[in-house]
Amino acid sequence: MVGCADCYETFYDKLLPSIQRIHGRARHAGKTPPQVVTAEQTAAPQKEAAPTKEQQIEALQAQMQQAIDSQNFEQAAVLRDNIKALREEQ
Repeated sequence: MVGCADCYETFYDKLLPSIQRIHGRARHAGKTPPQVVTAEQTAAPQKEAAPTKEQQIEALQAQMQQAIDSQNFEQAAVLRDNIKALREEQ
Protein backbone atom coordinates (compact mmCIF):
# COMPACT_ATOMS: atom_id res chain seq x y z
CA MET A 1 0.00 0.00 0.00
CA VAL A 2 1.04 3.56 -0.61
CA GLY A 3 0.59 6.46 1.84
CA CYS A 4 -2.77 7.74 0.61
CA ALA A 5 -5.09 7.76 -2.40
CA ASP A 6 -3.30 10.82 -3.79
CA CYS A 7 0.00 8.90 -3.80
CA TYR A 8 -1.42 6.48 -6.37
CA GLU A 9 -2.24 9.38 -8.68
CA THR A 10 0.95 11.33 -8.01
CA PHE A 11 3.31 8.37 -8.45
CA TYR A 12 1.22 6.51 -11.05
CA ASP A 13 4.02 6.19 -13.61
CA LYS A 14 6.45 4.79 -11.06
CA LEU A 15 3.93 2.47 -9.39
CA LEU A 16 2.32 1.01 -12.52
CA PRO A 17 5.09 -1.48 -13.40
CA SER A 18 5.19 -2.82 -9.84
CA ILE A 19 1.42 -3.12 -9.62
CA GLN A 20 1.28 -4.94 -12.95
CA ARG A 21 4.11 -7.27 -11.93
CA ILE A 22 2.53 -8.11 -8.57
CA HIS A 23 -1.13 -8.36 -9.61
CA GLY A 24 -0.86 -9.16 -13.32
CA ARG A 25 -2.97 -6.13 -14.23
CA ALA A 26 -3.42 -2.52 -13.22
CA ARG A 27 -7.22 -2.33 -13.19
CA HIS A 28 -9.35 -3.47 -10.29
CA ALA A 29 -11.35 -6.57 -11.20
CA GLY A 30 -13.02 -7.38 -7.87
CA LYS A 31 -15.99 -6.02 -6.00
CA THR A 32 -16.25 -2.36 -5.16
CA PRO A 33 -18.08 -0.93 -2.16
CA PRO A 34 -21.54 0.54 -2.82
CA GLN A 35 -21.60 4.24 -3.54
CA VAL A 36 -23.20 6.44 -0.89
CA VAL A 37 -25.52 8.99 -2.48
CA THR A 38 -26.04 12.21 -0.56
CA ALA A 39 -29.15 14.39 -0.71
CA GLU A 40 -27.18 17.05 -2.60
CA GLN A 41 -26.23 14.56 -5.31
CA THR A 42 -29.83 13.44 -5.84
CA ALA A 43 -31.18 16.99 -5.84
CA ALA A 44 -28.82 18.46 -8.42
CA PRO A 45 -26.77 16.00 -10.43
CA GLN A 46 -23.50 17.53 -11.54
CA LYS A 47 -22.12 17.13 -14.99
CA GLU A 48 -18.64 15.72 -15.17
CA ALA A 49 -16.21 17.96 -16.96
CA ALA A 50 -14.87 16.53 -20.18
CA PRO A 51 -11.18 15.73 -19.96
CA THR A 52 -8.89 18.36 -21.39
CA LYS A 53 -6.65 17.58 -24.34
CA GLU A 54 -3.68 17.48 -21.96
CA GLN A 55 -5.47 14.92 -19.78
CA GLN A 56 -6.34 12.87 -22.86
CA ILE A 57 -2.71 12.96 -23.97
CA GLU A 58 -1.51 11.88 -20.51
CA ALA A 59 -3.98 8.98 -20.47
CA LEU A 60 -2.92 7.89 -23.97
CA GLN A 61 0.74 8.09 -22.95
CA ALA A 62 0.08 5.82 -19.99
CA GLN A 63 -1.76 3.35 -22.25
CA MET A 64 1.08 3.52 -24.76
CA GLN A 65 3.62 2.73 -22.02
CA GLN A 66 1.50 -0.25 -20.95
CA ALA A 67 1.41 -1.46 -24.55
CA ILE A 68 5.18 -1.09 -24.83
CA ASP A 69 5.75 -2.91 -21.52
CA SER A 70 3.59 -5.80 -22.73
CA GLN A 71 5.38 -5.68 -26.12
CA ASN A 72 2.18 -4.84 -28.00
CA PHE A 73 3.97 -2.56 -30.42
CA GLU A 74 1.11 -2.32 -32.93
CA GLN A 75 -1.20 -0.90 -30.26
CA ALA A 76 1.60 1.40 -29.06
CA ALA A 77 1.99 2.78 -32.59
CA VAL A 78 -1.75 3.49 -32.86
CA LEU A 79 -1.68 5.27 -29.51
CA ARG A 80 1.41 7.25 -30.57
CA ASP A 81 -0.44 8.42 -33.68
CA ASN A 82 -3.46 9.43 -31.58
CA ILE A 83 -1.21 11.43 -29.26
CA LYS A 84 0.42 13.14 -32.23
CA ALA A 85 -3.00 14.06 -33.67
CA LEU A 86 -4.15 15.54 -30.36
CA ARG A 87 -0.97 17.59 -30.05
CA GLU A 88 -1.43 18.94 -33.57
CA GLU A 89 -4.95 20.10 -32.63
CA GLN A 90 -3.60 22.19 -29.74
